[in-house]
Amino acid sequence: MRPLTKKFLLATFLALSMEVTVQASTVTMTLRNVTVKQAIVDLQKNTGYSVVIYAKDVDMNRRVSVDARNEKVANVVGQILAGQDVDYEVNGKTIVVSQHKSEPKETARTQKANDKKQKMQGNVVDEMGQPITGASVVDKATNTGTVTDLDGNFSVDLVPGTELTISYVGYNDFKLKATANMNVQLKPNTQLLSDVVVVGYGSQKKVDVTGSIASVTGKDIARSPMANLTNSIGGKLAGLRVVQRSGEPGNDASNIDIRGYGKALVIVDGMPGSLGQIDPNEIESVTILKDASAAVYGIRAANGVILVTTKRGGTQATKIELNSTFSWQRPTIYPELCNAAQFVELTDEDLVNRGKQPTYGRENLEKWRAGGEGYESTDWYDEVVRPWAPQQQYNLNVRGGTEKASYFASLGYLNEGGMWRTNSSNFQRFNFRSNMDVKITDALSASLSLSGQKEQRHSSPWNPFYIMASIQQTFPTSHPYANNNHDYYAVTNISARNVKAVTDPSVMGFDKVQNKRFEGTASLNYAFQNIKGLSMKGLFYYRNEDNFRDLFQKKYHYYAYDKAADQYNVVYTGFNPSNLKRAVWNLETYMMQASINYERTFGNLHHVKGLLLSETTKENYRELDGFREFAIDAIPELDNGNDKNKTNGGNSWQEGRIGYVGRVDYDYAGRYLVEFSFRYDGSSKFAKEKRWGFFPSVSAGWRISEEAFMKKYSNVLDNLKLRASWGRLGDDEAVEGFQYLEGYTYPYSSYILGSEVIRTVVPKGLANRNITWYTSDIYNFGLDFDLWHGKLSGTVELFYRHRDGLLATRAESLPSTFGAKLPQENLNSDSNRGFEVQLSHHNKIGELSYDVSGNVSYTRAMYNHVERNASLNDNDNWRNNTNNRYKNIWWGYKYIGQFQSEAEIASSPVQDGNGNLTLVPGDLKYEDFNNDGVIDGNDVQLIGRGTTPEIMYGLTLSGQWKGFDLTVFFQGAANFNALLTNDMAHPLYNGSNTPTAFLDRWHHEDLYDTSSPWIPGKYPSTYASGKQNNRYVSSFWLQNASYLRLKELQLGYTLPKSLIQHIGLENVRVFVSGFNLFTFTGMDLLDPEAAGGPGRYYPQQKVISLGFNVKL
Repeated sequence: MRPLTKKFLLATFLALSMEVTVQASTVTMTLRNVTVKQAIVDLQKNTGYSVVIYAKDVDMNRRVSVDARNEKVANVVGQILAGQDVDYEVNGKTIVVSQHKSEPKETARTQKANDKKQKMQGNVVDEMGQPITGASVVDKATNTGTVTDLDGNFSVDLVPGTELTISYVGYNDFKLKATANMNVQLKPNTQLLSDVVVVGYGSQKKVDVTGSIASVTGKDIARSPMANLTNSIGGKLAGLRVVQRSGEPGNDASNIDIRGYGKALVIVDGMPGSLGQIDPNEIESVTILKDASAAVYGIRAANGVILVTTKRGGTQATKIELNSTFSWQRPTIYPELCNAAQFVELTDEDLVNRGKQPTYGRENLEKWRAGGEGYESTDWYDEVVRPWAPQQQYNLNVRGGTEKASYFASLGYLNEGGMWRTNSSNFQRFNFRSNMDVKITDALSASLSLSGQKEQRHSSPWNPFYIMASIQQTFPTSHPYANNNHDYYAVTNISARNVKAVTDPSVMGFDKVQNKRFEGTASLNYAFQNIKGLSMKGLFYYRNEDNFRDLFQKKYHYYAYDKAADQYNVVYTGFNPSNLKRAVWNLETYMMQASINYERTFGNLHHVKGLLLSETTKENYRELDGFREFAIDAIPELDNGNDKNKTNGGNSWQEGRIGYVGRVDYDYAGRYLVEFSFRYDGSSKFAKEKRWGFFPSVSAGWRISEEAFMKKYSNVLDNLKLRASWGRLGDDEAVEGFQYLEGYTYPYSSYILGSEVIRTVVPKGLANRNITWYTSDIYNFGLDFDLWHGKLSGTVELFYRHRDGLLATRAESLPSTFGAKLPQENLNSDSNRGFEVQLSHHNKIGELSYDVSGNVSYTRAMYNHVERNASLNDNDNWRNNTNNRYKNIWWGYKYIGQFQSEAEIASSPVQDGNGNLTLVPGDLKYEDFNNDGVIDGNDVQLIGRGTTPEIMYGLTLSGQWKGFDLTVFFQGAANFNALLTNDMAHPLYNGSNTPTAFLDRWHHEDLYDTSSPWIPGKYPSTYASGKQNNRYVSSFWLQNASYLRLKELQLGYTLPKSLIQHIGLENVRVFVSGFNLFTFTGMDLLDPEAAGGPGRYYPQQKVISLGFNVKL
């Protein structure tokens, strides 16, 4: 890119970021018992310096400890290389390490002088084809050489054929013979790299973590071009359950929980937030805390914590990045509906099966099959739903900094169109983020993070439930327009909803929602100069969220054409009169934190780390709404409405919490690891004597691989760690506040006395001063391993959670004449248990680098104690006592087949309450569970599980070859069910059209002759809305919703640098991808994540995308 263009783009971000170019030569870092290579890696990360090692005899596996607080870089290098016979010097941003040299012999010098040297050039890249800056290129014979520049290029004068060694910390050495042009790709040495992961209020090296965590990088998330972040992480993190119930723009967030615990706490850069509408390009990583590691977040962390870390600047030259994606989406699975001829056939068949006269008759049925004027068929799905809906995403960000200041700034835009042809359903989002870190003095640093979002969602005043219901139910024999005149919408069999008109905003009005969110975090960190390892931090956080909604329902008409009079007559009027409901609400959140941190290594073996933190949170909420009807609706504003029937309302509340956190970490030689933490929380929801709760946790780890007796396996075993944890967490989210106070509820209801509306007041019920936190005890056992220098790694987890003090009332165990409203009490309990396995493999064969990673999770929840009346008998106890029973149980009749003949019906147990006289071949047959010869409620049994998967799994396959990269991601779920009902279970339900699936039914060879032979099919014979016998909840309609999706397929290509460097570009990548491409499932008619039902929902979407990424 031209320099002028680059300067222009940088200017765009002046309001969001700044660059301080003062060079510094000090560093703060604490390491204990690490290898020299690991220490050099950390030094490079913390300073941006390149380390070039010319020395042959440097012991890179030697163990060292470093304790530096604002030390000069040269002094830290001295600590790392202490005791080794080497020299080093700092030259600009390069540290050169070399051996003491003896004066070469005169003959050697003479020989070198006589050799004819030439200028040799080359380029060094990593496994992804990205340039490596600071790689050393060394002639081992003379111990001389150079380093690569910012673009990975090097130039050196050598004799052709000289043996060179190219090395870079964290990568395997590469040896080759010098030629005029050399291109080298280094292979990572994963054993040398120690990943750092985000944990509660800080970060840790992954090998030192004793809790149960899982993380995914922002790069892996941004690869999925989904509008909502929650839909990009399913199957990528063991223990995270992600289920998407809707694909509606702006309302397509997945339901997320950790291990089935419930709604997880989301923390974005240390502050409470939400996942849904973050721009994926802003994210550095997402980490989930699944066990006692979440305890430090206290309130609401009992269900686990999702930590989102956004990108920040670093010590690097300014980098500008542009990402753009263009997508097209359509429903994954949705049933085909009958055309007019099929509808006519089933309609007549239903009537004949009931012993009634058909509506159309044999002759008219043939006319509908032939089509022609007057017998046209309307495909209502096609009339309303377009083949592909567009979506666009753009992100521009800048990142860079020096040792004194660093910055990251981002702007994002999303425009997602809906699947209606009118585009009445659409969503737009604007994002910005600015993260800045400044080192004010050697001891004092500051950070400022600002972010904001603006979301606009437009939709029809009829929600998707009614739109999809209208598509399903409208007869294909009816038409969108009266006399095919597009100025006049026709009335259909669904009198209020001509679905073509329902999605037309010029006719129906609109539902517009706008959300604005601003967040800011400012912090100061002071590192004590005279006490090594001690620092303190102060932080202030503010969030303001405004939400606006206008629901405008416009008066509309449907028409019928009078051919004789040649006029259009109004036959239905809806939303009469036009009306507007406007609602606004605001939520402000304030949070302050003060913390003290201490980290120190003693005697090179004992590493101690501590944290004390106090946190105060306050929330203010207020809302207003108003309603008006209109005589003239040209300008739908409340001021223009009628006084008649006008209403208004409003509400507000405040909530506050205080918490204190403590944590101490200790490890001995990186081998024995222990962590203790506590959280002391107070909530305004409880009485003073019950307001505070103390919630401790403890975890421990043993790195078996660091034991002396395991060293003989070091060529195979890189890391082997056992860990265990326990924690007790408190929660108040489900608690209705101030139940400890006596008082009255006002207003409770209204009465009209004369012409006045009188509001009433009633006692609020009994107070309970003992109500308090409900608690969760979480136990976790884990095993981590890494083998063959990082080629294979994995984690195995076992977990159990028990909750006590869950809220309930004694209404079920007290007489109904008690006479007062009962308060909630801490009465009930439940539990969860399960396991997780995660494996990954990385390797390189020639120029092909590939990765395979997979995970599987299982969880199931159980009621332990449920407050209830004593059972009346054994059957009542079996059916209705949920104590010590799994939660996800589905009751119904067990389907054992379809009746094949009248003889079979006559010889089977009675199941219609009428001697089986209403049954015909093809009807569903049920198991006589209690063997009493009658199928009734006593035969209901366990037939399935809940609508949320017990098992979630994912498999990612990725590879890079030359400039190409390919990612294939499969995601699946198992052990759950979906019950088909109404339109999806019974033909012609409630006087409507029906899916073509019901054509595969038991029917007579001649549908107009009930004496003709039966032809078998999948479904019972046609009976509008379903025969009572076939409508029972049974295992026939309860579908196995297990599925496997090709969730993501992406093919990318990175352009050769030779094509782009001359125009100032660093990297250009183009890609094509697909999301939700294929679904393999035994589920009928609907997407397996839809939870069954009648199918009246906005379907999940299949997405095809094209995109590019440009860096400069």
